[in-house]
Amino acid sequence: MKTAARNAGHGFALCLCALLAGCAATAEKMIYHGERKTYDAHLQDNMDVGAVVGGQETSALAGLGDPESVSEISNEAFAGALKQTLASQGLLADDGRGRYVLSVQLINVDKSVGALRMNTVTSVQYVLKDTQSQAVVMKETIVAEHEATISDSFFTIAQMANEGSAKNNIEQFLVVLSALDIKPADIVVE
Repeated sequence: MKTAARNAGHGFALCLCALLAGCAATAEKMIYHGERKTYDAHLQDNMDVGAVVGGQETSALAGLGDPESVSEISNEAFAGALKQTLASQGLLADDGRGRYVLSVQLINVDKSVGALRMNTVTSVQYVLKDTQSQAVVMKETIVAEHEATISDSFFTIAQMANEGSAKNNIEQFLVVLSALDIKPADIVVE
């Protein structure tokens, strides 16, 4: 009887650890899979993703007693989602030597918990730089949110809110990027 109880306790502990470890936001769920937008010809197959900073890794023990800390967005996951999104939009340079380098700072990932829901608001600064002239082509801070509800998934509600907010942020970045009209000869270093 003691062995069965001990095994059940171990099983519960393993399930709890797996559940918490599985709450990290993943790049796959943050990728924008919508329609391909139209971009300035100078950006086509000519962008790279540089430094992505400000994110946090999710701790396997995060969330114990604090539902808001269950899931985080790591630099690596956000960079991966950006690269895959830019590639699917025909913007990522194949050789890693694009003329335009995008640097990103995750400024804030704000989570709020309500009855049967979780809302995440991401604030992300995107800086696009021309590597030939060293000029900043675009500098934009985008704020996006996503709400996940208990009906989405009880155990991954924080993860789903984070991923949805990050995906919405990337989508809004694409809208700003598609509005750019780049004239490299006109770019002046600030």
